[in-house]
Parts: sequence; structure tokens; C-alpha cells
Amino acid sequence: MKKIFTILGAFALTMTSFAQEAVRPASEDEVFFANQGPRRTTERSNRGSEFFCEDFSNGLAGSTAFGAWTPGGPNASVWGMATADSPAGFYSSNLAAMASPSAANGWVIFDCDLAQGGAITANNPVENMTGWLTSPELNMSDLENVKVEFNQYFRYCCAQLSPLTLEVSVDGQLTWTAFSATGTLITGANAISANPLLTTIDISCIAANQPSVYVRWAYNSAVAAAYSHYFWGLDDICIYETTNENDLEITQVTNGDIFNLFEYTVTPLEQAITAENGGLLAGVIYRNSGRQDQTNCQITVEILDESETNVLATANFPAFDMVAPANEVICPAPILDTIFIQTGWVPTAAGNYVVRATIASDQVEDSPDNNVGIRRIEYTADEYGHHGTGLATGELRGQADPDNPDQFIPFGVANYFHFPNAGSTVYGMTVEFGPNTAPGVNFLVAFYNDQSTTQGQNFSNEAFGYYSMADVWVDNGPIYLPFETPFSPVAGTEDFYTAAVQVEDNSLLELTVAAQPNSDSDNSTLRWSFNSNQQLTWFGRNSFTPAIRAILSERAINVDEIENSASLEVFPNPAVNDIRVNIDLQNASYVAYEIRDINGKLVTFNNMGNYPAGKTNFDVNISEIAAGTYVLGIVADGAMIAREKLVVSK
Repeated sequence: MKKIFTILGAFALTMTSFAQEAVRPASEDEVFFANQGPRRTTERSNRGSEFFCEDFSNGLAGSTAFGAWTPGGPNASVWGMATADSPAGFYSSNLAAMASPSAANGWVIFDCDLAQGGAITANNPVENMTGWLTSPELNMSDLENVKVEFNQYFRYCCAQLSPLTLEVSVDGQLTWTAFSATGTLITGANAISANPLLTTIDISCIAANQPSVYVRWAYNSAVAAAYSHYFWGLDDICIYETTNENDLEITQVTNGDIFNLFEYTVTPLEQAITAENGGLLAGVIYRNSGRQDQTNCQITVEILDESETNVLATANFPAFDMVAPANEVICPAPILDTIFIQTGWVPTAAGNYVVRATIASDQVEDSPDNNVGIRRIEYTADEYGHHGTGLATGELRGQADPDNPDQFIPFGVANYFHFPNAGSTVYGMTVEFGPNTAPGVNFLVAFYNDQSTTQGQNFSNEAFGYYSMADVWVDNGPIYLPFETPFSPVAGTEDFYTAAVQVEDNSLLELTVAAQPNSDSDNSTLRWSFNSNQQLTWFGRNSFTPAIRAILSERAINVDEIENSASLEVFPNPAVNDIRVNIDLQNASYVAYEIRDINGKLVTFNNMGNYPAGKTNFDVNISEIAAGTYVLGIVADGAMIAREKLVVSK
């Protein structure tokens, strides 16, 4: 057993690409979900009397007796009251206005895009933005603990770590103590927050009982490079004391080490953690949300069946004490604490299970309803995945090419995997495609050996399959896509793989992937995008989980969806400039062809359209293909149905 004290979100530093991501136009159709945690409780307002509340109904002049707000920093003028067009910059103007409860009477925005003045060009270079908005002076002498609650809405670019901080000064603004302004949110460059995102931050360790306090919302106060675009909106800022004296809270339960080895919603029985290795590893993320220190804190983890009536295993963590945020020596105090408990439990049958954690102390709880957290998990015969069954309710979409609006730029999403037990074989993947996917779009599914988890981009190919989208695959649940050659992953805790879905080049057709929102608490999701050097790079720190699962058995291709085979003839062969392809289809199909070199690399791929059952033919120009030996393959309704060796002579 081990106990880890950490700030949730800091773990991502070990597994994230630090490359700068390119700024790109936003779209209301685009879905990059903000993560408030898959099993966290919602932010609560156990307030006593409200000490200070600002709704910006009087603009920056302030709507309270305390007075006005003051913009500051090198880009102070970027702070201002939102207009009917906000956010109004070149890259984010398609996004909705802030939807906070009092947005109608005004909200404030740091609109980086608007300040940049349009698209990035040689005559309009990128400017790194820095600015803050400071509250009036606040006398908190009578506040024994201090919480700040506010609504926000943001998107930032281009580095991965958040530039947003809430900062507090108690010495007349000479020095500032910085708190992460995103709270328990996990997000990265180009990811958009919820609208609005309610955030609560405890600043008691610096502000409690202080006669002169200033609070500021600071964008990039550390003055780092690459924070240049999009916006940050704020509204409904309230400062208050909690009424709860004793309030321990479980904010998340996990079934794996989310800081190092990931957790899985769905796990094949053959990859369940063995009893020799401690059985299922339960993680419990918790905090002291009350005013008083808590003594003799106890955490109990139970494994239950799906009905939550039968306890299959129980594990306890040794008792400990927990200091209240106002009494923390370190400031900022850790947002959340974490323990991991080896439960010793190993599933014996496929099915649904529940991990339940309970926290208690010697003190009588003021809010016992948040002392229990659960995590629903599933063990299967052959499926391995991070998203929950039936929970992929969102859609991840590609981006239009700014220079060619009729085309989509390369697009890809992936998940990390590791294999604690030896002996598994990965035969393919299942993917759920979104409703805006276009039939006929060409795409790749691949399992990569991740050689650099710190950079998240240097992947070598392990297994792959090229496909053309069939009509029946669109918005139709999980589709099994086998690899051309299965592979056996290396077992252990140091070998990581990524299961990816990609459109490798610009495409006239769009591919979308269904995704579970607010779910990537273990930083297992990657997104393929252009960095600031216009190089395609895998980026971590995402807040959604694509509907991708690794399949550890040799399944048949979806028989109900694709029932076809074909005889194939190529003439002439060898050939110099043109060939005629003769095929005999068992069923009417959407047909495409591909040509690969002897190493399996795709040389060319083209959709030919719909063909009736029976004999048909089409011509292929190979004049641009270098002399050598290749393989020509026929793809019907997304499945490879025939191959033939092709020799090109020059």
C-alpha cells in the first residue's frame, strides 16, 4: 500500500508532449470536452454568509461596496466587458457566448484572439499574452476560512500546461501566491472548457483572517512563451466561508494507478491484476473540505457485484490525520490527496462490478452524503478500453483546412495501453464512428509501440489496417477492424502502446469518432494535431476518451455488415503505365483499391464508387509509381476482399 499526496493534474507532466500546439479555428460543431472528472462530485456551495459577490452588472466599476476591478500586466487592455460578439477573435469567433447564470447582465473576458487582430501572417506575428484582473481590496479579518467560487469559460493556446491562475496578495500587492485557476479540471492546449465551468478554490492558507487581501485572475503571469490565443471568460465571482466544520469528501474512485499506469473501464480477464501482484488496485482521491482538522481518518474499499448487494472483497487503509486547508503549512495546499490500495481481489468471471470507497473520521460529519464514492468497471472475454459502455455520447471531429476549406486536415485520436500480464495477442480494434462521418473516407487503425511517453510522439508501428468507411459503420456502435497481422505486446509496467484511429492526409471526406466526455482522468487520451512548427504531433492532456478498444481475440469481421469476396485479375502484369483490374463481386459493394510496397507502406489508395454484384473492371494509372514489386488490394465496403502481386516495370 502507498499514500500519495499530490495535486491532481500534475501527474500529466510525466506523460505529455510539451510541444507547442498550433492555433486553429474553433467551431461550435467541434467537441473537445472539458474534464471535471468522471466520478467526481459536482462543486458545492456550503456557504455561510456570502462575504463578497460580483456579477459585473456594473462593468469593471464593480457592483459591490468594495469598489472597482483593475486590469494589469503587459496586456492589461485585453481585459474588458464582453460584447454580443464575444468571444470575437479570428480563431474563436464561431464559439458560443458564456452561459453563466448572470451572463445577461455582463461578463468579463480576456480575449486574446481579438487582441491579435486576425489570422497569423508574416505581417501579423504571434504575441505572447500576459494580463490579470484584480479585485478591490478586501478585509477578511473575520473569515476563518476562505473559498472563492466563480464561473469561467476558456480555451487557450498553444502550450499544454494551463496559463490560468488565481493569485492572492496580503502585502499590498508586493507578492502573490498562485493557485491553479482550473481547479480539478484536466485540460490541455486547444481544449475548450465546459460553458460555464463552476470552479471553487480554497485560499484559506493565505487569506484567512487577513485585513488586506487582493485576489486576481491572471493569464500567463509566469510570462511563458506560446500562450497567445483564444479567450478566458469570468462571471459570478463569490467569496465565502463554508458552514461545514467537519467535511471529508471522496471526489473520485479509480481502479488503477492513474498517475503512472492508467485505469480501464473495461478489462479482459487475461489482463486482470493477479493476486501475486496485489489484485485490483483501488485509488481513492479525497479532500478535507471543512474548517477543522480531521483525526483518525479511515478509508475502506469494497468490491461488490453489479447489484451492489454482495461484498466480494474488503480492504482498509491505516488511519491517518488530515489538516484543514486553512491550517496547511504549505500554501497553496494540495487540492486533493490520493491513496492506492491493493485489494487482493481478482475477478473469476466476466461481468460488471463496483468499487466502493468510504471515508470517515473521529469527527461527526456535516455532509455524510459525500463520504462515499463508487467506480463501475467491467471485465470481458477480450475487450480492453478506457471508455464506458454506452457512455460515448460526444463526437470528436476534424478541422477544415484554412487554406482549402473544402478539405479536412489530418485527424487522429488514440489511447494509451499497457499489458501487466504476458501471453496476450492483439488482433484488432473496435471503434465507434460519429454521425458526421462520411462513407468512403480512408483511414488507418494502428497499434503503436510508444517509444517516448515524455514526448508522446515517437511511435513505431506494431500492427495496422487501412480501411475505407462503409455506410453501415457510421453511427452504428462498435465496429471491429482487424489488423493485417496480429501482434503480441510485451508485458510489464514500462512498455506502453497506443491504439490510434487516423486520417493521415488532407481529405475531402470527414472522419469522426464517438467519445465519452469528462473522462480522461488518467491522461490516457492523445490527439494528433499540428504543433507550432506545423509538424503533426501527438498531444496528451485531453479531457475526453475516444470510443476505441483493443480486441484480444480473433473475431470474425462483422458478417452482417460485410459479406463479400472476389476473384481478382490484373492485366498486364508486369506493367509500365496502366493496368486493368478485373473483379467478380459476390455482392453489390462500395469498392476502393490500394497499392502497397513489399514493406506494407501505402503507395496509393482510391475510391472507385458503387459496383453491382458480378464481373466488372476499372483502369488504374501507375505511371507515377517507381519500378518494383507491390501488392494491389481490393477493399469492398471497408473490408479487404482480395489481393494480387503487381510488378511495375520502367
